[in-house]
Amino acid sequence: MGHGPAAATAARFARMYARTPEGVAFAPGRVNIIGEHTDYNNGWALPAAVNLATFVAWAPSDDGAVRVWSETCGDEAVFEMAEASSAPAAFWARYAWGVGMALLEEGLPARAVDLYSDSSVPIGGGLSSSASFEVALALAYLGEKEAEKVPRERLVHICRRAENHFVGVNCGVMDQFSSVFGAEGKALLLDCRSLEAREVAFPSDTVMVVADTTVRHALGEHTEGYHKRQQECRRAVEVLARREAAVSSLREVTREMIEAHARELGDVLTRRVRHVVSENDRVLEAADAMAASDVAALGDLLRASHQSLRDDFEVSCNELDIMVEVAEGIDGYYGGRLVGGGFGGCTISLVDEAKAQSFCGELQRRYKEATGLDAGIHAVRPGRGAGFKGARCWT
Repeated sequence: MGHGPAAATAARFARMYARTPEGVAFAPGRVNIIGEHTDYNNGWALPAAVNLATFVAWAPSDDGAVRVWSETCGDEAVFEMAEASSAPAAFWARYAWGVGMALLEEGLPARAVDLYSDSSVPIGGGLSSSASFEVALALAYLGEKEAEKVPRERLVHICRRAENHFVGVNCGVMDQFSSVFGAEGKALLLDCRSLEAREVAFPSDTVMVVADTTVRHALGEHTEGYHKRQQECRRAVEVLARREAAVSSLREVTREMIEAHARELGDVLTRRVRHVVSENDRVLEAADAMAASDVAALGDLLRASHQSLRDDFEVSCNELDIMVEVAEGIDGYYGGRLVGGGFGGCTISLVDEAKAQSFCGELQRRYKEATGLDAGIHAVRPGRGAGFKGARCWT
């Protein structure tokens, strides 16, 4: 299997289970370049898979149970995979159980396997470590021959159902879609209502610097903020649908509708809707800017997105704001924002590739000076989607 993370995962599996794995599946995390909290509102997003991924080695188990070791969590879970089985006690293990249960619901094999998982995707950092884990697990349960029979869009929905129904996190579909459909050097302009997507070339000589504030959120354990925003969006749709026949989601809302019904919505819901509507516009503008390699315009759109997430959607936090603020003025910086659900996690910065190394060092220095915290920083470009053995893409 050669060198690299897939080979390392296979070797660790062999040491743990005293046999060679049947294979190694991988699934990348994703950076959502722009389009935050739009996916569950049937809007637009511009995500890209990145070269940070979860790797899962597997082999059939000897006793009919599923056994999974997570190197990231330093923990093992053992459970039965059957219709009447119950969720494991450890929260992280519910993902492994939930993916298997969702496969079974679809009439697909969720084999009893031994699993070893490791990941370079920061947990709770806004880079969709959960979707990365889910997709890699689904491929491992299925194996290469069975996975090739499953349409990719179907797998996206299975993994999302695992997180929504079995784990209890009401995420949208963007994360799983990005992990499965990612393309080298391309972002995906994703219509979250139709799941139609087109590839947009990422500007050459440019990278995304992902900066981990180290402030953690866990959407499944502390869901108040994330789920509250979803509830507020649903309430806003109910208010607007009584007045506007065309409205079935925030996707159909216009700026004129917000102004016309601001009093009925009230201050909080008005600001929530304003973020989603303006963010959808920014996504489409960003795709055009990216296609034209207009990095200055793209950077300005990222800044505007952060301001909207901070002020209208209120999902930022002190450390995220500091990370964005201290990036300003560093040589090579075009613009940036918080990424992911918010309430902690990571920011992304659009940066000149030639200046990325010095940018990362200076950003880390400034952030530590302002907060006393050591940021984890990665420079990434769009990478390919999920596959096997870290070699060929799964199709």
